[in-house]
Amino acid sequence: MISGESMNWHEDAGEAISLKILAFDQASQKTGVAWFEDSTLLGYEVLDYSRVKDADLRVRLMMESMFNLIGEQKPDALVFEGVALQRSAGAVIMLAQIQGGLMGYCYSHNISGMIYKPSVWRKMLGFKQGRNIKRAQLKAQAQKFVKDHYDIEVTEDEADAICIGLAFACEYKAMTENMEHNGEKNPEKQKDLEGE
Repeated sequence: MISGESMNWHEDAGEAISLKILAFDQASQKTGVAWFEDSTLLGYEVLDYSRVKDADLRVRLMMESMFNLIGEQKPDALVFEGVALQRSAGAVIMLAQIQGGLMGYCYSHNISGMIYKPSVWRKMLGFKQGRNIKRAQLKAQAQKFVKDHYDIEVTEDEADAICIGLAFACEYKAMTENMEHNGEKNPEKQKDLEGE
């Protein structure tokens, strides 16, 4: 786990949005997680349960770790990757269970939640996508994006989580600036954010 890294991703950022964000990528064995204050990356890590062979136990342990991290970080917004088509129905079911657990945690603890399809957060950050772009190329793009913007080297899982969190921070900042420009109140903690 690394803490204290930051990025000035927008030179004329203006007023801070003061939002604590916790982001997870989509996985049932190794899940990347990243936490932010506004757009400043504060830390990241991988929750690794790849050695746990019992799928039900692995899902439970993964969710317990996620819930503990949410409790420690106390985010204003939780951002996670939506379930994508997998090679097996069992993998889709495990990912859906984890996503459902995170959604339930958000509802029961009054935390705003956002679910991004992988193609959505990648598009928001300008990644090349399409039928001819393989999974390995997408993962490499995320790692390069993090290296270019934060000057840190991270695993594929950490890179995805960082990119998911940053995509949300950018979208939230744009929405906040647009509302302020239109004379509306800051939406922080007033509106439950919904994603695709």
